[in-house]
Amino acid sequence: MAEPGNPPAHRRLPGIATLLLAQVRYQLRLLLRSPRALGAGLAIPALLLLLSAPRHGVEAGRLAGLAVLGVTTTAWVTHGIGLVAAREAGVLKRWRATPLPPWCYFAGRIAATVLVAVLAAAVTVAIGVERFGTRLDTGAAVAMAVAVALGALAM
Repeated sequence: MAEPGNPPAHRRLPGIATLLLAQVRYQLRLLLRSPRALGAGLAIPALLLLLSAPRHGVEAGRLAGLAVLGVTTTAWVTHGIGLVAAREAGVLKRWRATPLPPWCYFAGRIAATVLVAVLAAAVTVAIGVERFGTRLDTGAAVAMAVAVALGALAM
């Protein structure tokens, strides 16, 4: 406790990078605990690939389309619907009473969504490459990872 006449010592917030990383970690934990995010983004594209693929292989275009389905679904369910649900549950009002800057909260949500969306696309592509023998060289894999990350960020 502060003595009479002495103001209480103010605690400083951690640095920007520390705040952002902690927020991304927290949002990732929330997303990965949600069955919506895992079911919609990871399971649906993988199941569609496994159930509808011919036995002799999958074309790269079909595999890319299912990966995009995973990215789109993940982004919509985790960020679009999740943000509305947070508003309706009063999370955003309670968050405004904390010292966390607004940009950090939203940047953490967006970064976590992009990471989960990239994971969803990676799982779909990995199943296509491993199970169905779809060819994917290193240059194409890097280009696809960049495109998926940018697409998830846009979503």
